[in-house]
Amino acid sequence: MGKTLTIFDLDNTLIKGDSSTLWSRFMVREGWVNDPDYLAREARLMEDYDRGEMNIADYVALIQAPIIGVAKPEVDALLARRGRREMRPRVWHLAWGLMQSFRARGE
Repeated sequence: MGKTLTIFDLDNTLIKGDSSTLWSRFMVREGWVNDPDYLAREARLMEDYDRGEMNIADYVALIQAPIIGVAKPEVDALLARRGRREMRPRVWHLAWGLMQSFRARGE
């Protein structure tokens, strides 16, 4: 029998919060974004998302802009730091146990 693929929704399911918004706030705090309107623009796009009207190309352009042209090792280090500081502390306690049970079963 083959391996089982288990898929979870991340935002507000495994973690407390929206991972994209958390990314934007992290980038501002880390000094990668200097645009004073960046978070307001991100919030407006998320409101569009909630209404089912988001222009995904605009959103992707916004959240990727700070790392365009940055070397992969630097982006990898940034992502690792974000994982430690932003994501791990937000994983729901019950989600850790659930993920461990799936791992134990080889999923």
